[in-house]
Amino acid sequence: MDADKVKIINKWALDDTSKDASIEALIPHYAGVASEYCNQVFIEPYPLTVQEFIAKMIEFHNPGLSSRSMGTVSYSFDNEYEDKLYKLLKPYRKVSWGGK
Repeated sequence: MDADKVKIINKWALDDTSKDASIEALIPHYAGVASEYCNQVFIEPYPLTVQEFIAKMIEFHNPGLSSRSMGTVSYSFDNEYEDKLYKLLKPYRKVSWGGK
């Protein structure tokens, strides 16, 4: 997974490379978060829903803005956004008995 894949999933402009270094650094971080949450190791190429989780968590890294208006300025934030993203990983989650 690379920065361009994250941009495609999040519908960001591909020609804007200003945040590519940050995106590239966050991909392995959120892949690790997914691995810890699911109690299994994901290797590239990640399953599609894991890729979506990673991309959306990178987007969520900036708070989950759910809507915005320009006339008389109105912003809404989705407080349950992170919970919705973790639901993407539910099919991959394995039981952990606390040992290794």
